[in-house]
Amino acid sequence: MAIVCSLVTLDLTRFTSINQKVCWTDHIHDVVSNGTIYRSAGSLLKISNISTQSVLNNKQIKITLSGLDENTTQIVNSNEFRNAPILIEKAILQDNTNNVSTKRTYFRGKTATPDTTIDDKSGLITINISAQSIFDLSVKPSYSRSNNATHQFSFNGDMFFEYANRDLGEDILWRKR
Repeated sequence: MAIVCSLVTLDLTRFTSINQKVCWTDHIHDVVSNGTIYRSAGSLLKISNISTQSVLNNKQIKITLSGLDENTTQIVNSNEFRNAPILIEKAILQDNTNNVSTKRTYFRGKTATPDTTIDDKSGLITINISAQSIFDLSVKPSYSRSNNATHQFSFNGDMFFEYANRDLGEDILWRKR
């Protein structure tokens, strides 16, 4: 029976004080994918549901990581999470192992400023991270249209739009419904 889990990669390599990718999984054990170890957060890691429409409309996704200690607040409050690249993948594990056999991208984007909730009784912290898709069609409408001329400018020799727009003879504009 195949086991499916989520892999979250938060890229903090641009910050000299951290200089690493933080990798979590919602599986009950650590997971290995291409030599990268994703630390188990189990049920403490929650990821909101998304759809293709919400990605194109730039609806934010929420990632919640709970049960952390107070040392985490220093990193979160340093504002180094803001605009950090984040990748969420769905992975299938090999039978009876913690190794990933296949994985697919579920979400790719950039983080907003996280917020923290501190439980004074237990001393544990919950971090809520919001992330927006790399597709920001609401702010950059030029990304939502293309034609053969603009495509040829960036990818000289690629004739994709010559065939894709042959029947239409005009630009294609993606619109929100």
